[in-house]
Amino acid sequence: MPRYLRLNRALKRKIAPPMKPLPELDPQHLVIYADGASKGNPGPSGWGAVVVIPHQQVIELGGAHLRATNNQMEMMAIMQALRLVASLPGALQICSDSSYVLTGIQQWVPQWQRSNWHTKEGKPVANLTLWQHFAALVAHKSKTSHISWIHIPGHAGIAGNERADAIASGFASNSPVSLYQGPLLSYGFDPYSLQIHSRKLASKKAKGQKAYSYLSQVEGVLARHRSWDECQARTSGKSGAKFKKTLNQADEEATIRLWQKS
Repeated sequence: MPRYLRLNRALKRKIAPPMKPLPELDPQHLVIYADGASKGNPGPSGWGAVVVIPHQQVIELGGAHLRATNNQMEMMAIMQALRLVASLPGALQICSDSSYVLTGIQQWVPQWQRSNWHTKEGKPVANLTLWQHFAALVAHKSKTSHISWIHIPGHAGIAGNERADAIASGFASNSPVSLYQGPLLSYGFDPYSLQIHSRKLASKKAKGQKAYSYLSQVEGVLARHRSWDECQARTSGKSGAKFKKTLNQADEEATIRLWQKS
């Protein structure tokens, strides 16, 4: 094979295709962010959801299971949120980073229903009971509301997704989780924003900037440090410890608000 063709193929493997731009969320519509976590897959697990009622309030939901898979918890998060908004009017936007759930509800479920809940290979559908309950909840809500399914990237810095992930992970780890329920205007971030803050890019930029402070949280207790060595000494070897370098006062305050909700 000519060398230029080999180089071209190598470049194609290294350069990921550009991600499609995310749609803007409509602030007039209901919004659900949902995520699941499993320590062991299957193992101790949790689910988390953020429900946004336009112009009114934000309600966070979460729960734990002794043994489940990540996919099962992804489904459970949306199901519990759907139960909450079942009687609320208006269109609904559901944001999830789970390809399994979004592909399943939009493509696989109609096929499974036509084949009496069997796959193309004739095998019973995995997570059958969950899928049947899930499909029933979606069908019920679809009678009165239009549902938009929005696939968002996980762990990319989208605030609503990060919060749902933190709730799910907290329950899966049997850690204390404080769930917010209150006015939309008092929430710690704009849940209608799908702006992506790449963690990798942010960390690279942060390395070259002077720190405003260093924050740590160990066993739920927050501390502020003037040096990285002091912060590292407090968190080193501590299970579940959190730490972060902040660049300004707004960054510090936003981090504290997010941790206090976890």
